[in-house]
Amino acid sequence: MKIQFMCMALSAMALVSSCSNDEMTAMSEVDAINFGVTTESVSRAADVYCNANLLSSFQVWARYGNGISWSTYIDGDRIVYSNGTWENDNTPRYWPKEGTLDFYAVTNDQGCWDWNAGNPVIRDFEVSEDVASQIDLLYAVKMGQSKPANSASKVMLNFRHALSQVVFQAKNINPKVYVEVEGVSICNVAGKGTYTLASLSTDGNTNEHSREGQYETSGRGNWTLASSASAYSVTFPTVSLSGDATAAAVSLTNSDESAPAYTHTMMLLPQTSTAWDPNTGVRPAESAGTYFLIKCKVWNVAGDRFSPADVAIWEGSDHGASNVAIPVALNWEEGKKYIYTFIFGKGSGYDPDGPTPVMVPITFDVTVDDFVNADQDVDLSTED
Repeated sequence: MKIQFMCMALSAMALVSSCSNDEMTAMSEVDAINFGVTTESVSRAADVYCNANLLSSFQVWARYGNGISWSTYIDGDRIVYSNGTWENDNTPRYWPKEGTLDFYAVTNDQGCWDWNAGNPVIRDFEVSEDVASQIDLLYAVKMGQSKPANSASKVMLNFRHALSQVVFQAKNINPKVYVEVEGVSICNVAGKGTYTLASLSTDGNTNEHSREGQYETSGRGNWTLASSASAYSVTFPTVSLSGDATAAAVSLTNSDESAPAYTHTMMLLPQTSTAWDPNTGVRPAESAGTYFLIKCKVWNVAGDRFSPADVAIWEGSDHGASNVAIPVALNWEEGKKYIYTFIFGKGSGYDPDGPTPVMVPITFDVTVDDFVNADQDVDLSTED
């Protein structure tokens, strides 16, 4: 549900002394540029920039057009949410008498916003390697706005997410193995790029479209990636997975109850990639393909349930958890959340130093010897 915060008229600007109070009020109510804000439902985490908890400030630019030429009208004003209204942190802005304004807004751009002579880009934006400090990059566009007829009209900005969100879960469907997971990494992904905004309004909440099985792409720009060799990792308290053919997936991302919900939620650049191919014999770290590393330890379960006496199938040299590599091809779009479920007991990962398969299933083939005639008959007759 879209929650809209409607703004009241900003305070009247000081006019020359010949103007009456009525004239001052009339000018401020009609001419002041006011903002209302909405945000897509898909968010970084429950407590970060969702529709029920909007951002607290953003910067806005505007260009003026009269059908012949255009010029900058607002150059990076900071808009803050205060006492139920969105207010210009510097000074009120007023509508031009004629012509239209195109508005562009951004928050969390890390200083990468470039007005670019009215063709804005978010230039050389780099994703932090520290997942807990990654941000939700938001932008909004509202085109062709003219002076409203009354003060109830606001410039409604619908912010969209420029990044993709990635979270992890796992389950174990094999009762004969026991698993402990301590971390996940995704490797060989692009970590830096430039985003070019489209000259289309970002109206319409993406989540409303997705309910109908559609994905709103109008108003979206495009990323140009600068590199493809970054790795992002999360570690968390050990998650234990007992085997069950009907096991439900367990969240790895939100497994640490002592940390904020977004601590292990990755916010990464939208991109496509080719998976690392273990069949080439090339170690994943030496390839250009993308892959996961799952830090885990796996035991064989000899009886009905796991016992400390059971033998480890996969572990490190220190008998602790060790990485398993899993190839993955990416096709991430901005504003989408991707949930990766690692299923133990189905298929196999690879030793990243091999690469050789991990958890190789024990399979059987059977032959049976023919009966062989004994060297002599056994005489069952006795004198007794």
